[in-house]
Amino acid sequence: MKLIYALLGCLALLGSLNLHGMDAMPWISGLSATPDDTDTSFAVDGVYGYSFTVGETALEVSALGIYDYQADGLLSDHEVGLYTSDGMLVASVSLEAGASSGESFVYVSLSTPIILSADAEYVVAATYLRGTAGDSTAYANDRFCFATFDTTWGNVASYGTALFTNETTSLVYPTGQSASAYGGFIGPNMIVAAVPEPSWTVAAAGLAVGLLVLRRVRRRG
Repeated sequence: MKLIYALLGCLALLGSLNLHGMDAMPWISGLSATPDDTDTSFAVDGVYGYSFTVGETALEVSALGIYDYQADGLLSDHEVGLYTSDGMLVASVSLEAGASSGESFVYVSLSTPIILSADAEYVVAATYLRGTAGDSTAYANDRFCFATFDTTWGNVASYGTALFTNETTSLVYPTGQSASAYGGFIGPNMIVAAVPEPSWTVAAAGLAVGLLVLRRVRRRG
């Protein structure tokens, strides 16, 4: 009988594990390869991106990427960076001209995933070349949606702030703000997953205790 109770206890602990939101997904999705009049290249070289604020659930970033206009391969090299709100670079990747995934975004995995703290603001940005030599970004509009985690966009209503630094080909923290980009220069992107809630740790510890009890019951039996 004790063995049965121990087994039931372990099963109950397993059932209490909260796995919601653990699947990785693009931070921004839904952009198609269909040209749109809000897709734009830039008149000058620079770094372009946007701010965002993580919601009540921390996020794990496993890859950074960039928008591939028409999904036919990048026109130029890019660096994509993820920054804290005070300008500290926490992750970056490089993408070469011609890179393609056959979809709207091309990604490079991080060697070590980065955790974004709940309720904290971050910036993701990328280098772009000017004119026809450079790739396009998309302004925020109804052609795409943001990750379905509990997140909110930066400083302007439900959107973030469009950020830029002109006249550079190096990855730097963008400090200029654009009110005309409707929340962001949507080019840089991320693959994110919700970090398990604290209940995961508690339940896992409880499961370990339950298994230890089960082991002892077996030995006594």
